[in-house]
Amino acid sequence: MTTPEQVAQHSRAELLAPHGAGPKAVRVPAEAREERGLALRG
Repeated sequence: MTTPEQVAQHSRAELLAPHGAGPKAVRVPAEAREERGLALRG
């Protein structure tokens, strides 16, 4: 995933599933999604 639009196609649980992915991995892209009016799936 390289764009906020691609990230928005996944749920929070899916973004946190890979080993090593923590809350910061979701929080930082969230700021970019909010700027574009996007939300996570589900």
